Amino acid sequence: GVTIAFALTGKMKKYEIIGYLISQCIGALIAGAFLLLLYDKTTGLGTPTLALGTTTVLQGFFIEFLCTMFISFIIFFTTTYQSHKEAALPIGLAVFSSFLVGADRDGAALNVWRWLGPAVASQTFKYYSWIYIAGPIGCSFNIDVHTQEH
Repeated sequence: GVTIAFALTGKMKKYEIIGYLISQCIGALIAGAFLLLLYDKTTGLGTPTLALGTTTVLQGFFIEFLCTMFISFIIFFTTTYQSHKEAALPIGLAVFSSFLVGADRDGAALNVWRWLGPAVASQTFKYYSWIYIAGPIGCSFNIDVHTQEH
């Protein structure tokens, strides 16, 4: 979500974006492989899942979308200044609070790669897995629209 938001708003060069996305994908897959070495794949390896019965697919999508958007806005606006020293605390608090909101409802992936690595390694693909891709990526387009207005 954040990398795509930076791409859409022109805050990163195209070759940097491609490098980031490839690195994030490879890192997620390697991390998933390490999880598979450490744990039995029947555990799901930490793959985010919906709390079915209490959270609908649509609610899960909006949790992913809104929490990722919140984190992305914080990252976007705290890293556009000259000094990034002040960015750590607000970003950490945003991630922590988003995790508290989504962890027991949809697993709080908040990032495509956070879902992809364990999902591929454990072969855990559910009918609602699209929310972990569409939510974070969808929020990127929303950030682009909002930042273009200002």
